[in-house]
Amino acid sequence: MGVDLSGTVAPVPESPVGREPSRPTGPDEGAGGRRFAVHLAPGRVLALASTVPAIVLAGWLVAVYPLVRAGVAAPLPAVAVAVPVVAVLVWPARRLPAVPRTPRWAVGATLAVVAAFAAVAASRHGEHVVLRRDPGVYALAAHWLASHGGLTIPTDLAVAGGPSPALTVESPGFYPVGPVGDAVVPQFMSGAAIALLPGGWLGGWTGILTAPAVYAALALLAAAGLVGRLVGPRWAPVGALVLGLSQPVMLTARSTLSEGTAQLLLLGGLCLLVDAVGTPRSPGASARPLAALAGLVAGVGPLVRIEATRETLLLVPVVGWLAARRRPQWLPLAAGLTAASAFGIWDAVGPSWPYVSDLTRVLRPLLALGAVLAAGTVAAVVATRRGALRALRGHRTAIAWAGAALVVGVAGYLFARPWLQVTHFPVDQTTRILEGLQRDQGLPVDGTRLYAEQTLRWVSWYVGWPALVAATAAAAVLVWRTLRVGDDRWGVTLLVLLASTALVLYRPGITPDHPWADRRLVPTVLPAVTLLAVCAVAAATRAARRRWARPGRERLVAAAGVAVLAVPAVIASWPLAVARTEAGEPAAVRGACAAFGPGDVALLVDARTRQEWMPALRQVCGVPTFGVPGQPTDNDATPAEVGVVVGRVRAAGGHPVLVAQSGGVLPRLARAPQRQVARLGTAEHARLLVRPADRLVPLSIELWVTPADAPAG
Repeated sequence: MGVDLSGTVAPVPESPVGREPSRPTGPDEGAGGRRFAVHLAPGRVLALASTVPAIVLAGWLVAVYPLVRAGVAAPLPAVAVAVPVVAVLVWPARRLPAVPRTPRWAVGATLAVVAAFAAVAASRHGEHVVLRRDPGVYALAAHWLASHGGLTIPTDLAVAGGPSPALTVESPGFYPVGPVGDAVVPQFMSGAAIALLPGGWLGGWTGILTAPAVYAALALLAAAGLVGRLVGPRWAPVGALVLGLSQPVMLTARSTLSEGTAQLLLLGGLCLLVDAVGTPRSPGASARPLAALAGLVAGVGPLVRIEATRETLLLVPVVGWLAARRRPQWLPLAAGLTAASAFGIWDAVGPSWPYVSDLTRVLRPLLALGAVLAAGTVAAVVATRRGALRALRGHRTAIAWAGAALVVGVAGYLFARPWLQVTHFPVDQTTRILEGLQRDQGLPVDGTRLYAEQTLRWVSWYVGWPALVAATAAAAVLVWRTLRVGDDRWGVTLLVLLASTALVLYRPGITPDHPWADRRLVPTVLPAVTLLAVCAVAAATRAARRRWARPGRERLVAAAGVAVLAVPAVIASWPLAVARTEAGEPAAVRGACAAFGPGDVALLVDARTRQEWMPALRQVCGVPTFGVPGQPTDNDATPAEVGVVVGRVRAAGGHPVLVAQSGGVLPRLARAPQRQVARLGTAEHARLLVRPADRLVPLSIELWVTPADAPAG
């Protein structure tokens, strides 16, 4: 085969670490009277550290979500409900098998890498609060949730005389709900804000904005645990290091985005699943609870991020794989997956429905794929159980070769795709934005370009082509071996990660400016490439050991392999390694809040203010806030349009205050003196279309106000 991966796929029996009858230190393990010793051996530390954070997060989400729906998610009731739920879920973790043959230095190095990553990400966290992109939506939603216990935000239409075409309550990232738009709800699924909620309680804006660094670091620990289980514990710190050096992982850890949280849930769930199926064929009571827990942890992902539905659906054939092989873990895995998915569905048809309905064009193919996977899985399992596919057993080698060829073929297609296809999407609100970016960057102007054919190149920017080639070779060999010998541990992992990677690279479904588009690579693509590339380096190291039987040469091969993986990541990440974006925005919002008094009603009269400041003024400052749309809606309001809304506010007993992003707008709308209440010079990431982000660009934020008591003209 050219690459010997035999040391990476053999099933590992349940480790006896932690069970020492001569020194019982824990409660009874079961009815047989065996003792469970709480023994912090290195392998046990790695096993627990890579799974327990994901279990705790999943427990927090399922416990607090009903309180959020009821609008009562205050600290005391949330903690009172979450603690017993989390305790029940963590309890089966006492049966986690230790990662065998784990040296202390590997655990120490892994924890050091994760701690350094968390420290850098937290210290360089962004402060995206004035709304321009998705992180602002997540941050503002979490801030409101921490203060009010729910995610439904009233618009106070009564202070503007009720609903009227002359005003708007809608802004990017927040959908109006109710028969007259008397409330708004944030875009995206509710679980992301719930994950940030403890940070808001403990540290306000700082806690919300640094919480993603914690989740991303814990996801890195889960990735290291997966590498340790499948490749070997000595390679766990390498996996954490290579993944943590990737620029998309670094930047999402500094922003209030959902990808890091979703990555933690998926990789933690896969670690649990690998442990569950890695037990002997006639497992005891330990494997089934772990399988159920794996389904629950991975299956709650859609509550955090709607795109995680893809990985949830890909776990359906995993259930079928186990059922066809008569592994008893399939039923608890299916039960945990079903229970967790109910929360995502509950949210999708509830408060997140306006967002989900906007994604119909994207979700329809995914749901169709899910239906095909479910039907195909059931049919394959039934046929296998009835012996209809017994004839295929004699062709196992041919099937294995076909699987390996499929991996190489898909990789080859993704590589050649830029020469075969130019992807487009329908005209929408982003078309004009893309046209402007294309003009600025000297590119052919076509606002419908999706650039999705370039996705493999996106990955190559951050990991390098050698890592991609190594990962592809490892994937082909591992798929061949898994289909040939039926290794469940690699089987369940490869099925989810490889299929998800292919689907993401084929259809990323995101505005194609970088670094924003690169977040699509974070939950599955980069972890999959890292796992497989590290596996290839480990195989090369073992081959060197067998060939030369000299530790020096073996270490040289290992060091060279790690360098091939790490150096391209360092080079790509270096320009933005310590960059910090949008610093000072929370303070700017506080300054703006101080400009309003009791009874004031903010009327936003220009396009940029309606887009960027409406949620901050309404949700952070607590000021009734309305947009006065121009004709068409993206123009500045006219004196006549402002006069209509001002009259309505006065009739309702309020004090109208005109608000604009620029001091040049207000003088033609009111004669009263204007004053500047926010002024900030900060920076944001450049928005590049055909090359990786490598710099920041200046960002100026201003806010001007004037009383509307003396209308101009």
